[in-house]
Amino acid sequence: MYAVPGYDISTKNITNVYGGNNAGGRAQLTYVNVLDNSVADTIYGGGNEAESDYTNVYVESGTLQNLYGGGNGTNAVVNQNANTVITGGTINNNAFGGGNAATVIKESEISLIGGTVNGSLFAAGNMAVTGTEAASNSKTTVNVLSGTVLGNVYGGPNVSVVYGETFVNIGDSVASRADLRNYDYEHIINIGTLVVDGSGNKTVTGGTIFGGGEANSAGSEHYDFTFISVNVGTNVNIDGTNYHGTEISPLTGQEIDVGLNAYGSFFGCGNASATQGYSVMTIRNYGDSDKPGSNVSIQRVQEVKIYNSFIELSGAIDRNNDYGDVLFTFSRVDSAYLLDNSEIFLRASANLLKNLYSGTYTNDTFTKEQVTITDEGVITSQNVNNKIFILPSKHLDVAEDQGLTEFGNVVGMAFMGMYRYSVDGTVNKGMYKDSYHTGDTAESTDVTVVSGGTYIRGEHYSAHNIKVDGYYSHYIDDSDVITI
Repeated sequence: MYAVPGYDISTKNITNVYGGNNAGGRAQLTYVNVLDNSVADTIYGGGNEAESDYTNVYVESGTLQNLYGGGNGTNAVVNQNANTVITGGTINNNAFGGGNAATVIKESEISLIGGTVNGSLFAAGNMAVTGTEAASNSKTTVNVLSGTVLGNVYGGPNVSVVYGETFVNIGDSVASRADLRNYDYEHIINIGTLVVDGSGNKTVTGGTIFGGGEANSAGSEHYDFTFISVNVGTNVNIDGTNYHGTEISPLTGQEIDVGLNAYGSFFGCGNASATQGYSVMTIRNYGDSDKPGSNVSIQRVQEVKIYNSFIELSGAIDRNNDYGDVLFTFSRVDSAYLLDNSEIFLRASANLLKNLYSGTYTNDTFTKEQVTITDEGVITSQNVNNKIFILPSKHLDVAEDQGLTEFGNVVGMAFMGMYRYSVDGTVNKGMYKDSYHTGDTAESTDVTVVSGGTYIRGEHYSAHNIKVDGYYSHYIDDSDVITI
């Protein structure tokens, strides 16, 4: 079916809906509105083998199999921008901001503000280029303010290229447009699914956030990251500012628990594809101290800044690593910043985590964490309080190479301790919990629960002052009394 002014498709079962023309002509501006329990196989904002200038798709309710903001076929080019907004309904497969084998020349944007995508959510298209290599100035954006994605979220395409930049914005504080916050929605985001067994082991399906695309043009399952899916740069922004505690639902009028849950890994690049230019990631106000965000790993990004967040990473394998069967929590990260009282909880070590910073970051200026501790172990001054917790018998390497022959920089004085995880997602810090201070008598169970050892290993450079760039922790007095 093609766009017919005034034609109501609500309550009708239709195979395909196109906002533009069929096999010819050019539509300057298209609108497709899906509401009132419409049922369709596939929605296209553009035409079928026919050009459009600007396309717009709005999904309020109904059930779709697939959704494309752009057109269908190599001739269905969108010459300017494709815009898609989903506020409700169910998409059984995937939702794309771009087209199906149809190029979007300038910008594609897709925003989820409610409803469910049972597959994955892509800022760009499927087998569809965004931009031109000659210009390399296109932009793709995916915003998630509310709703559920059972698969993954991608800043790029499925199997193609973005000639330009990608933006992945999770949380309404980082949405690309202020008007998106004018819709009625609940502050509940779920990306992927998480199952925890009786021993606390996690099984995660979907839930990974990628700055880039899925794979190369052949859809290869060889994850060698040689294919470039974004040629200028990727930006991943995750902000849980408004997703803590409870709120009165604007949809039901009832008090509800809110939350931002993305259960997989965070990648600066794509799944089986790389980024040729820069890659940056910002995680802000995510998780809680007693129940941190439950994630797998942070991978393949030049720079990740973690502000006032609490994250547990269980670790993932990467067949392209020298140790391809070993779990790593951070993998191929040039610089990681712990900022503004953040806490990370690590079940495994890191691979090619080249630099680790602890401090604050304000007005594009990094200030390292500074703590003054007396010889008696009393903290007399501190500008910020970032913390790293590691499972007993695990450790963390900060290194420039996989063979651990050249170590990386450790900057600032973060707290280091051990922890145990629980089936309900909470963490037990034992003798390293916040309530203990020097001179306190610890409960014996708080000591035994974290029995074992751990360490963080980084570069020890000339004239290194370990009271300036290093770590501090709790330890037990040698006397018979269990004293911190």
